Amino acid sequence: MSANFPFQENIDVFAGEKADKEYWIKISSKDATSTSPFNFSVKFMMNINRGKNDYLKEAVVEDKYQDIKRIEVTDVIIPRYIPNDILGLNFDGVNLIKVGTNPKYLVSTYPGTHMKCGVFTLSPNTYPYIKLTSPKDCIVLASVTSSPIFLNDISGSTFRYKDTKVIDHLTINDTVYPILDISNNLITLSDYNNNLPTSASLIMANYYANDIFNTAHTNLTYTNGILTITGLPSNALETMFASNIIRLYDGTRNSYLVVTKYVAASAGVGTLITGTVYGSSIASLSGTVNIQLFGYGSRDIIDERILYLEMDPFTPVKSSATDSSLNKMFGVLFPSTQSKNWIYASGEPRESFLPRDLRKLDKITFTIYDSNGISLNDTFKNRPGFLNPNYFSNMYTTIVLKVEEVDKTLVAKKNEIKK
Repeated sequence: MSANFPFQENIDVFAGEKADKEYWIKISSKDATSTSPFNFSVKFMMNINRGKNDYLKEAVVEDKYQDIKRIEVTDVIIPRYIPNDILGLNFDGVNLIKVGTNPKYLVSTYPGTHMKCGVFTLSPNTYPYIKLTSPKDCIVLASVTSSPIFLNDISGSTFRYKDTKVIDHLTINDTVYPILDISNNLITLSDYNNNLPTSASLIMANYYANDIFNTAHTNLTYTNGILTITGLPSNALETMFASNIIRLYDGTRNSYLVVTKYVAASAGVGTLITGTVYGSSIASLSGTVNIQLFGYGSRDIIDERILYLEMDPFTPVKSSATDSSLNKMFGVLFPSTQSKNWIYASGEPRESFLPRDLRKLDKITFTIYDSNGISLNDTFKNRPGFLNPNYFSNMYTTIVLKVEEVDKTLVAKKNEIKK
């Protein structure tokens, strides 16, 4: 008799499994109270007659499952776009190498990324730029004073490329630095703390295309490094202004960039931010002022090489990853087909159990990780206000499980007494 079967004295026959039963369990994160579609739990009722009210604040499957021989994730549908976890967009194939002790960086490219250094002319002025193209993207690096590049049609012969982005700020170590000057393939940044690293990847600080709000120029004042915006509720844009950058366009379409830090305002004063202005003095604002905000933007999950699924308490019994932090993962998923707002992820996350280890479902917590083993749930932290709240309410993950359950029976007979 196998050692895997429990036994008692006088038992020499034991049938531990009988009559496999198969179930499909459909779970949606929208039924959980978690605000993240990538980290949520579901409760399996142990007594369905007690009703859902005993399990408020959790998604509920109104049945119990026990003596599970095999569990498998068959289908996963997740949101395609989520808030970015960096302030800007990463541009692959470019490295920034610091030159000496100055805040200057040499822009170097890897094979597959093309760089062109040029000058945009709008007589009598000239504006240097660096154009970078890769198989997927095209960007133009410009200084914060190169407003004609922004204000003129960049789809002309000079910058013609699909979805060209003009960038005048870079993000290094989570701090945004304006590009003050460009000379061939050298860029000069504003160094706030004289502590720029010797090298950095190219992360472009992007700003929203839509205006955050419009206001008359008389509602804005800038004195001694403090920008006061009246006509808004006090603390109205605290979350969005905190340690960020805004761009102002006045009635004559002049551009002003302000590195900002939110300052609490007294009741009735308005919204106050401190910062440094690049461009003409704000005192020259006229007409209606449009304000745009640098933001985190969105991240396309279809670009992930692989996704990891954690399904607690179903943790693999053995360590099987060279990265120990991945040993708790239940399985892997591969981004497959996609629609406008959703991605179908496929794979073979499954686990089978020995007769002595047959499982029951009380509660499962699902967590999805990116290809670097970082929880996608973490990208939702500290990102309020950067995406439409209604977008979050319509984001949810759907997971389908196939469960094989067995009847566990005991069939035994006493040993015969030998004569």
